[in-house]
Amino acid sequence: MSIKLIAPVAAAAFAFAGATAMAEGWSEKIEMCALAAEDEGLVDLSRYAAEFDGGTTRRLSLAFYPLAEGDAGEDDIVEVECRIARGRVVSVDQRS
Repeated sequence: MSIKLIAPVAAAAFAFAGATAMAEGWSEKIEMCALAAEDEGLVDLSRYAAEFDGGTTRRLSLAFYPLAEGDAGEDDIVEVECRIARGRVVSVDQRS
């Protein structure tokens, strides 16, 4: 195998490994934010499902949709923003 062929294969392998690690980080942050929102009394996770709504590594926005059958109106959706520092949620605010 030539070096010209090895370099792209190695680069792709490292990119895939980095993407997998990043995905695990985001799912952990989403879970931390959802649990913090429940602890603050903003949502009941047995009645709502969290969905990523945007953010950065330090600020995360989630939208919580009702699990009940039927269409959810805009009044039924709960939007929350979490600030994350040093691997923990430091604040949870409900967006209006």
